[in-house]
Amino acid sequence: MNGRFEQCFVIGTGQFAFNCAKYMSDKYALAGIYEYGNLQQSSCRDLCDKYGLPYVPISDKEKFDGFMRRINESEKRTLLISASNTYIFPDFITDNKNIKVINYHPALLSKHLGRNAEAWAIYEQDRIVGITWHEVTSEIDKGAILAEREIELADDITSLRLMTKQYQLGFAAFKQMIGGVMRGEEGCTKKCLNYGKMHYSFQKPNDGILDPSWDAGKISAFLRCMDYGSLKILGEPVMLDKSGGQYGWDFYKILYDKADDKSLPNDKVIEKDGVFFILRNYRQINSALGSKT
Repeated sequence: MNGRFEQCFVIGTGQFAFNCAKYMSDKYALAGIYEYGNLQQSSCRDLCDKYGLPYVPISDKEKFDGFMRRINESEKRTLLISASNTYIFPDFITDNKNIKVINYHPALLSKHLGRNAEAWAIYEQDRIVGITWHEVTSEIDKGAILAEREIELADDITSLRLMTKQYQLGFAAFKQMIGGVMRGEEGCTKKCLNYGKMHYSFQKPNDGILDPSWDAGKISAFLRCMDYGSLKILGEPVMLDKSGGQYGWDFYKILYDKADDKSLPNDKVIEKDGVFFILRNYRQINSALGSKT
């Protein structure tokens, strides 16, 4: 393998991980692409089969830990590319001087760390968002920065659309950055001086609860940040009544002209600051005691 590494693995999921793996296979060499997580359906596997890339699915954490131990014991100079990946690398990997791990993160490290960063950026109404490629250390999302890009956050963007846009930006940055990594150009890194908030996988913006007392901008931000389309990464948003009963809806619309309001009798309409939020097929899903209705 050309460069400072003897072997390279891509660890991740979806088309983004495949794109990074395909690029490495074409330009350098690829020992394999490993996908971790719930793998009942995998676009990454389908693409790897189509283009003949070495693909290995591992859904069990203990088995993935075993794979990491084998890499750790191989004594080969190894590059691990973490691309849309939820596996947390153990200390014996990040402390091994023969192994370099780089990670894609869908945010600027000065704003949001951890999981689902695109949703938190929308919810907190950031004006500037971005992506980061960084080295992986024992501290999550706190390694030296290899590449970062910024984009302005559109007022109507959803988490799903932002995630897709960031993948495109992240892959373009990867292609520009990876040559320096392969050549061992350590001078291309920089440190983040002020890290942003850490977000964990179990957290949701406002616990996934829509507060109708918010202003129009905040209601819009909440609805859009929870919107991953059919992926439903953060689950379904709800609204509570005074007794704690939960209400859900099928989908939402944001209207800026009442003339466009085509709400139906079973819809919930929230009007704030001249903006109309239509919650389609609004219904109770849990009572205060938790029973379904």
